[in-house]
Amino acid sequence: MAAASGSLAATLPADLLHRIFCAADPEAAELGLNVDLLSFEERVRAEAVCKHWRAALTSRPAACAFIHLGSELTWQGSEAEAASEKAVRRALAVAARAPLADRIYSDVGDMDSQQLIAAHSAALEALLGCLGPRTLALELPHNCKALPAYLAAAASHTSLARLELNISGDVSLAASPALPGLPHVTELEFTPISGGDSIALSLPMPRLQEANLVADDTEYGPIPLQGVSILAAGPGTGPGGGSSQQALLSSLTRLKVEAHRLELDGAALPALAQLHLDLYFPHGRLVVRNAAALTSLSRLDLRPTTVYDDASLAHMAPWSAVEADTVVRSNRLTPLLTGVSRTLRQLSLNLEEPLNTSMTAAVRGLTNLTRLELKLGGSGPEYDGQYEADIFGFEPACVRLDCRLLAGMAQLRQLALSQDRDLLANALLSRAALRRLPALHTLSLGDPSPLPALAPHLPPSLTRLDLSG
Repeated sequence: MAAASGSLAATLPADLLHRIFCAADPEAAELGLNVDLLSFEERVRAEAVCKHWRAALTSRPAACAFIHLGSELTWQGSEAEAASEKAVRRALAVAARAPLADRIYSDVGDMDSQQLIAAHSAALEALLGCLGPRTLALELPHNCKALPAYLAAAASHTSLARLELNISGDVSLAASPALPGLPHVTELEFTPISGGDSIALSLPMPRLQEANLVADDTEYGPIPLQGVSILAAGPGTGPGGGSSQQALLSSLTRLKVEAHRLELDGAALPALAQLHLDLYFPHGRLVVRNAAALTSLSRLDLRPTTVYDDASLAHMAPWSAVEADTVVRSNRLTPLLTGVSRTLRQLSLNLEEPLNTSMTAAVRGLTNLTRLELKLGGSGPEYDGQYEADIFGFEPACVRLDCRLLAGMAQLRQLALSQDRDLLANALLSRAALRRLPALHTLSLGDPSPLPALAPHLPPSLTRLDLSG
């Protein structure tokens, strides 16, 4: 590279050289990733080759699809100090140049270095100071105490559109003098690193439209969040000086949660239109306050499940697998269904245990539904392709649906029914009630076995029949 001035590269036009330096990594492109071939450090080294290269790289702002403000602070003693100093110098160099970057990834390793956190914060402010939407991805596997400093540095920038958090430990995003809110974030994603992680969210994000608080998929099965808490902000000053409840996430329309426990205050989510909830048992718990305040909720996907899926059971000792509590308490979702019955139009629900009196009443009360998808479980997970009777020594009860529960759904246009073990023909009771669905035009069955028994009872409005079996 030192002889570049006498090479063909020295004769290329600056615009062409710039396009070469900004080329994407072809291997990453094959995977659908937008990653530059040259890293930030390689760009800096290329500028030092000759004036022609430097002019090509600095003729317009350098655009990087990805910038990593990382550090590998795993050494001890003097090595750790040297690594920290190197990471600080690099972060300050990034801050000085402020290259354009679509995605900014930052971590401080496992070392509690205030100097490094300050340098990263300075780099974040410089990177986010550029125009255009940016994604900030923070991975703090051993140092979640650094999170407030990072967010405080980034919060005021209008370019901070998407925030991704991959953090170990319990995280509380709450308003403080240093961090009153995240006023410009429109997307939030939170993924745990370890099984004990939880997130409590009470930080105003008035422009947030989508939030995904999801499990970490591993070879041993998903690692869901231990707990998710979304609470309303404190009282504010209403008209005439009175007190009023402030909406925490006033623009949030889509929320996805995969956790053992969810505590939700409907007053925090006045615009929520879609909620997807995977509630993990045996410790699944759902607490919903002010469910009636969810006046915009029209679509609900409820998938109670268990941490003991096929992959996790396969890695357990036989005696441990036998003792695993695989029961899924889907009836615990009743309060949420009851609270949003008036606004709900689309529902996808896994019923994993026989309906109790409260759940029966909740399903019967969903009279405004236009689309209903029911998966009748009760079988729990498979273990090495065998039924639980072969592994656990018992035959789990099959959940059955009394079709008379649907009779009041006069607006129902689409109905999908399936069963874990392809035993749907035995799971549908009082089939004649289906004829009392005057608007039904699409029926989807997970397997074709119940069709002969259902055919005489299908309503004349039916125009489409889907058989996925």
